[in-house]
Amino acid sequence: MKANVTAPDKALKVVGRQWFLLEHVLAVRTGQSYTCHDMEGRRRRRPETSIRLRNMGFRDSYPPGTFCWIQHMTHDRQATRDYYGALFDWAFDETGRAARQERAVAGIGAPDDASTTAPPHWLSFVSVEDADTMVQKAEGLGAQILASPVDVGTSGRMAMLRDPLGVNLALWEPQQSHGAQLVILLGSLCWNALLTHDADAAGCSTQPSLTGPSSPTATSIRSS
Repeated sequence: MKANVTAPDKALKVVGRQWFLLEHVLAVRTGQSYTCHDMEGRRRRRPETSIRLRNMGFRDSYPPGTFCWIQHMTHDRQATRDYYGALFDWAFDETGRAARQERAVAGIGAPDDASTTAPPHWLSFVSVEDADTMVQKAEGLGAQILASPVDVGTSGRMAMLRDPLGVNLALWEPQQSHGAQLVILLGSLCWNALLTHDADAAGCSTQPSLTGPSSPTATSIRSS
């Protein structure tokens, strides 16, 4: 049945399956619920759909092999918090964890080596079932292990490696914390991409060791 969908600043007609796609797009753009009307002008409310759409970016787990967290590594954490807080409307706790809608989206941290000359950068984390096993597998494929698996309190287990092309990557074995609690919405992680001059080699070095179902926070490998 054809229906009119009225949303803030928007009124469109949809047919059949397109209904759900339109609701999805409008919910993302407005962040509000709204009332639908059929061609006879009768109101059609979909409370269960509104609830589902409001929660569409919430995450409490990640499949192994998918990106789950990002952390900005810098020696000037306060300046970084000030900048990204103003840019993305992030609120920070005392640990440097950033949140939107009271849900974690990213972290601000400092390199372990205070004397490092590496410029500030974003570090991506991939969820894994067993950090120790994955470190051994990555090393066998030519990776350099920068930090062996270590417990991060009761949150999870973390390791860092540098792939054969020189790209740093963190592995995360979740326990109480699975990663970002809000993704694909405004001000949150939506995509990870590796820019490299040798996309074929990058695909060969990462794909066998880090595999898993696709997700909204999966990665792409592109030539630069």
